[in-house]
Amino acid sequence: MYINGKKVLSIVKTEQVLTPVPNIIYKARNCYESVNLMLKKYLDNEQNIFNDYTTRSSWDYYASALTINNNKVTCITDGDGGVGYAYKNGGIVENDQIYLNAKIDYKETNQAHGIGVGFTLSEQTAYTGAAHTLTVWFSGNSIKCLINGTSQNIVNNITLSGIYDISIFYYKGIYSISIVDENNNEYFYKTDSPAAPYGLYMLISDARGTSGHSINNFYVAGDFSKIIVNKKAVLWNSTTNANYRVYIPTNYSVVAENKAILFFHGHGSNETDLSQESNYVKIQKALVNEGYIVIGVCFKNSTTTWGSKNSTNAYWEALLETLNNFAISNISIFANSMGGIESLNFLSENHIKINSWVGTSPTFNLSNNYNETFSSYIDASYEIDSNNNYAKMTNGRDPFLQNNITFGCIPMLILVGTADNIVNPNDNGIALYNKVYPVSMSQLITVENGGHAFDISPYLDTIINFYNNCFEKY
Repeated sequence: MYINGKKVLSIVKTEQVLTPVPNIIYKARNCYESVNLMLKKYLDNEQNIFNDYTTRSSWDYYASALTINNNKVTCITDGDGGVGYAYKNGGIVENDQIYLNAKIDYKETNQAHGIGVGFTLSEQTAYTGAAHTLTVWFSGNSIKCLINGTSQNIVNNITLSGIYDISIFYYKGIYSISIVDENNNEYFYKTDSPAAPYGLYMLISDARGTSGHSINNFYVAGDFSKIIVNKKAVLWNSTTNANYRVYIPTNYSVVAENKAILFFHGHGSNETDLSQESNYVKIQKALVNEGYIVIGVCFKNSTTTWGSKNSTNAYWEALLETLNNFAISNISIFANSMGGIESLNFLSENHIKINSWVGTSPTFNLSNNYNETFSSYIDASYEIDSNNNYAKMTNGRDPFLQNNITFGCIPMLILVGTADNIVNPNDNGIALYNKVYPVSMSQLITVENGGHAFDISPYLDTIINFYNNCFEKY
């Protein structure tokens, strides 16, 4: 579907195929005029510190030690003892959401220096350090989140040096922080806070003056529909039933046809494993580097849901929130292991159009996995009791028993290891391929002697090319 010349995603969710509810249409936001509308007093068109800030007229308070040279915010040693700070009171949050992006240049030191950016949590009338703020603070060998003066570790025992790109999202009472260094190491933190952002805040403590730490960029969007991403950013939030992460690529634009991957995790994993588990990190980074938004989701109360209603509801809620906040025109699916059944039930239940589907060691046959390894988890997910009511409680939720037309016209790439002794490839991934091949443009890759968690590295290019080709063709 096209709106105002832009391709947008149309989703129809139905409980039954013949009783559709009205279309839910997500319009690509035409924000050429509104991007930076609120921000002009802070930023120039290149998202550096805006010229008004050099006169300090747009900030409610600033320390005399704070100075700007060549769009760098630093300290001078002869003002306020080498401690520079500024805050802007009020008027920054729209629709209970805000996004802050800053670039910090940390100069390695053995001294008790530090630098931070963030938000004030109440109106400020005098300098009180990091009290009454939420500040991402770099000092010594650690990065911390300072909340009302209380320190919470983000990462410890690292050598701080170089450029760090910081993104802070505030959405529905939750702050999510992502930090990316020059080597693309990523650090994440999520916290509930007793207060919403009230104003903007920056603090530099460095007696070395202009040769010390600096803030090179400072970008704020009071509404997610105005986001400009200079570096990969991550929103980590929750819905009623789901915890989810949205990995946003550097080339994200509110006026582009952005592609997204909905990531269905395996048994025992959750949304955080996209930044921790080896194969998940590899595919997540490869997709984001290729320009895909990646959405990782997990049901709040369990990581072993096996395609139950709880799991599909969680993915649905997270997808809706993501579509409401970001401009997405195209969705594909990545599924690993248990995520195979979860994604296929999600598709059959919600009847949404996706562009393509990729599965690694995917499950397909629920009854085949009802074995001594997984049966207790399936029992818990489907509330199967001692009366052996498996058939009743799982009715309609085993993709193997569904008509192949349910997944027709979805291009699929299926990768299985021939030595997988956890999910039988013949009864699952290969069975899925055989079932959908007559009605779908599907491909099967068998990894000789590959186990359940075979290394995905040799297949990253194949997977990315498959997604890209499907995006271009369909």
